[in-house]
Amino acid sequence: PDRYIDHGAAEDQMEEAGLTPRHIAATVLSLLGRPLEALHIK
Repeated sequence: PDRYIDHGAAEDQMEEAGLTPRHIAATVLSLLGRPLEALHIK
């Protein structure tokens, strides 16, 4: 990311940076033109 992310737990930093599995899958689906509803991650 091109911005500063505060220190904290790795999970919190990944969430803030948009690098969680859910964020990555949503980006892939968007690029493929698939609806977000196709994402079934809990």
